Amino acid sequence: QIGEVYVLNLRDGEKAMMSYVPPDQPLRPLPASSPLLYLSAYTLLAPNAGQQIAETCARLVEQGAQLVFDLAPLVQQMDTALLQRLVALSRIALGNEEEWSAVFHTKHSEEGARAALKLGAGSVHLKRGERGSLLFRADGSRAEFAAQPSQPRSSAGAGDAYTAAVLAAHASGHTETWAAMLASHCGALHTEQRPDAENIALLQAYLTALQP
Repeated sequence: QIGEVYVLNLRDGEKAMMSYVPPDQPLRPLPASSPLLYLSAYTLLAPNAGQQIAETCARLVEQGAQLVFDLAPLVQQMDTALLQRLVALSRIALGNEEEWSAVFHTKHSEEGARAALKLGAGSVHLKRGERGSLLFRADGSRAEFAAQPSQPRSSAGAGDAYTAAVLAAHASGHTETWAAMLASHCGALHTEQRPDAENIALLQAYLTALQP
């Protein structure tokens, strides 16, 4: 009933992830240390999430881990205090307009994103679907990224594609601006629901175009 954990090793590029494990599945031990970890807010639906999830992440951050925290559509059903604590611990926090508004009980999602920075988040991504995304930084700056041109068939999974791109860019040492541009492209590309081979070819062409 705790979490399934994969530790990111920057040398081999293994993805870091914590996800909920159903009670009938065997538990995996939590890591003693981690340079970078990704946490979905869905883990807060697990029993005793405060101790098993939030406290564990806090210890890892104290040891030097960089936390990438991704909000989830069910944030209204989660403990707001735990959500805000994990946001405060985050090197990068991501969410859409509804999620950021819900976590900080604001009418406007940008107010929620700025509240996250005040709590201590290093940077905040605000995903806005067809209107692109916003990036808020701890230094008070803000950048807007237009949605990439696409012919969408379904938006399902586009937010996950955005988050995955941010993770990959951060783990590779790219700037936050570069990561947000790549993420906006990947989110839009995913909505077209193309076969994997086509997606890979289109992504490679985009990455080549981004080279200086």
